[in-house]
Amino acid sequence: MKDKRIKFLSIFGGTTIIALALIAFFLIDQGMPKEFSEEAWANTKEIAIQATVEHFKKEKNIDITINEVSSSGEYATHEVYLEGHVVDNFLQKYLLL
Repeated sequence: MKDKRIKFLSIFGGTTIIALALIAFFLIDQGMPKEFSEEAWANTKEIAIQATVEHFKKEKNIDITINEVSSSGEYATHEVYLEGHVVDNFLQKYLLL
């Protein structure tokens, strides 16, 4: 009698843990915005570069060049990182989020 109960609890517990892990995985996986998908990433990069250059030109009256654009690659934070410098001045660098 006791063996049947232990066997039932171990099977039920294992199944429950696996089910919860799968549910968590699929919920997290579906949380990535479409802008960060491989298909849309090129367009997202161009928009980020354009918006950054326009912001610096308008707000700070600085011409900048963006060298590199990357994403955080994490599920929880969807951030775009930009690295660049002032035009004709490689020493004045900017790392933007």
